[in-house]
Amino acid sequence: MKNDKPLGSTICIDLGSTVIKYMRFDHTQTMTDAGYFGRDYTIPVGLQAQKILDDELGFTDERDVAKICSSANGGLKVGIIAYTKRYSANYASLAVMSAGANVLWAGTLADVATGTCKAVDLLLIVGKTNHAISEHDHQWLTNIAAARFSYSTVLFAGNTALQTIVPDYFPKAICVENIMQDNLRYNGDELINIIRNAYINDLVQEDELHAIKTRSLTPVLPTPAIVEKAYGAIMAQQTDFCMLSPMVLLDIGGATTDMYYGGELIADNTGCSSQSSTNRHVYTNYGIAVSRERLLEALANCNDLTLFLQVVFPDSVEEKYMALRDRNWEWVNNDFLAEACFFMALSDCRNGERGQHHLQLAKTAVVCVTGGASQLCNKDNLQSILAICGAQNTRVLFDSEYRIWIEGMKLLQSPE
Repeated sequence: MKNDKPLGSTICIDLGSTVIKYMRFDHTQTMTDAGYFGRDYTIPVGLQAQKILDDELGFTDERDVAKICSSANGGLKVGIIAYTKRYSANYASLAVMSAGANVLWAGTLADVATGTCKAVDLLLIVGKTNHAISEHDHQWLTNIAAARFSYSTVLFAGNTALQTIVPDYFPKAICVENIMQDNLRYNGDELINIIRNAYINDLVQEDELHAIKTRSLTPVLPTPAIVEKAYGAIMAQQTDFCMLSPMVLLDIGGATTDMYYGGELIADNTGCSSQSSTNRHVYTNYGIAVSRERLLEALANCNDLTLFLQVVFPDSVEEKYMALRDRNWEWVNNDFLAEACFFMALSDCRNGERGQHHLQLAKTAVVCVTGGASQLCNKDNLQSILAICGAQNTRVLFDSEYRIWIEGMKLLQSPE
């Protein structure tokens, strides 16, 4: 698509799991209007987005441009088989998260019960520093190939010497630089780019997005990758607004809760040198709509459930406690779910649970909430939840105007 169009509008669109939001800017980059459309699950999200552009927003290809990102259907799903859990599995998880994709499962072949593993878009195989191939390496690949995983594409980011024989086991595998340098340091940049552009390069056939790809001036990247770009720019003081540091950013949506944080907040790095200036962890079970049941199950079994209820329902703690434990959830509304996502994510990172870094929340200056929850949460409740999680002096901010997402979309560049 050409960039030398007559003066028109730029429409930024986020294809979410439950809503499609847009913001329109004129040629001076002034926002003129914005709005939301509920997802129509009877048609592909790309087709719905195309209809919105043409029928609702009066989009004209000769005059206007569109920038589109997507977190529809929970995002790109990745499974990781690593030689060791301590190093290569952790490094691979970091790269996948940084690319805006989601880790559904990760570990050594012995860790992973293949019969219970969910189907993934990408199977990522990683492990070992660069050295000569041994018979054990052949057997390792043989065992992985014999295992019953369901995937679309195999990526290999392990020992460079193994790349010559990987096609013998996975004929269509894509090999990239070893994610682990010989000194055991993290080396994930190439892998991040490959995963981030998986849809663009047709590594994964995403029929849902097919109808809208050609209408976007820029590649249709995962929404988490857009937010991560913005987080990095904010921390580097390269945006139109400033925030205190250290900052934790929570993007709470319909399907997932994504947490972005700096390496200075990590209390332990599980023996790795993978502390990055920008890190991401995705809670695939914590969401306001798509993940509602899984969120409430986790909340009902949380050790600190009573403390949470004392904040949000101080006059009926026992009643709500019993209702949650008995799976009586008819009374639950979206405001409660949004605050539950906030609470569960911070509780997990405080304790380093579910494979996440253990964060020193007391060092955090700001926790900023973006996504759908920025329109739903009670600020006083979130401040009290922070205190429960050991961050008494941390300030809560709401990105209720989606300025962080806008900053990320502004950073998107059109192809040459």
